[in-house]
Amino acid sequence: METSSKTCVAVDTEQATLFVALELSQSTWLVGLHSPIADKISINRIDGGDTDKLLALIEKKREQAARQLGRPVRVVSCYEAGRDGFWLHRFLIGHGIDNRVLDSASILVDRRARRAKTDRLDAASLLRVLMALVRGEEQVCRVVQVPSIAQEDECRLSRERERLLHERNSHIARIKGLLARRARLQARRAGLEGAPRCDPNGQWPRPAGSGEDRDRARMSAAVVGQGDARRGGAGDRADDRARQCGGRQAD
Repeated sequence: METSSKTCVAVDTEQATLFVALELSQSTWLVGLHSPIADKISINRIDGGDTDKLLALIEKKREQAARQLGRPVRVVSCYEAGRDGFWLHRFLIGHGIDNRVLDSASILVDRRARRAKTDRLDAASLLRVLMALVRGEEQVCRVVQVPSIAQEDECRLSRERERLLHERNSHIARIKGLLARRARLQARRAGLEGAPRCDPNGQWPRPAGSGEDRDRARMSAAVVGQGDARRGGAGDRADDRARQCGGRQAD
């Protein structure tokens, strides 16, 4: 499938250049091309990940332009950084294509007008941004610094750790929520007025009958027993004295 649209500006460079912009998705890739022998942007749709068809399309357009101009034509391409990573960049560089990975958040857009959002328009917009970059207008977009394979592998460890930590925190919060809900249900079924709650540190109140509570109760019982024993001994001595006094009066 191929469609065409007129470009806003024409690019005149000393060296003939074929501009290629890729709008990537999981199922399909949109390939926008601007040839030095045409004033239109052609949009082609290919299957996602079909690099052979992509290279065949680029080579076909390059040969057409070189045949008509009678001189070599270089190829410059770009795509937005995202889910696909940098494997496609290395693939294109390996086949002699000057590729740029663009930061989508840095692309200048008109914020006054309400813009339509389609993959075809995005591919055409990327192509115009690439043409401006080649002209030397670096302020239109920021080019991503592509890391090496070794650097990308090192970053993957820290990213995986960060993802696992976030997943662990999510599981902890979910488990605490389930426990709090379970405690409220049990309190409601038992007819209790309140339910146990976590303190600000996330600790639950110690249940009755725990080790510390049993030790505290045993010590209290021992103290009470000693007091009763003292009071009991003093009472017996008082009774003995009373009986002795009563016996003397009787005599």
